[in-house]
Amino acid sequence: MKIPNKATEKAIRELELGKGTKFASVGALFRDAGIRAGSVSAPAPNGLR
Repeated sequence: MKIPNKATEKAIRELELGKGTKFASVGALFRDAGIRAGSVSAPAPNGLR
């Protein structure tokens, strides 16, 4: 089992206290952060596009 780092522990603690924002989806998180859909890319599996 992997132990969360300090930033993750703090975020979890804040959510449990009713602080912070819980997002319904990754898209909602990206929109809140100002990241446009499709602007984040990762290599496709097996070199597929």
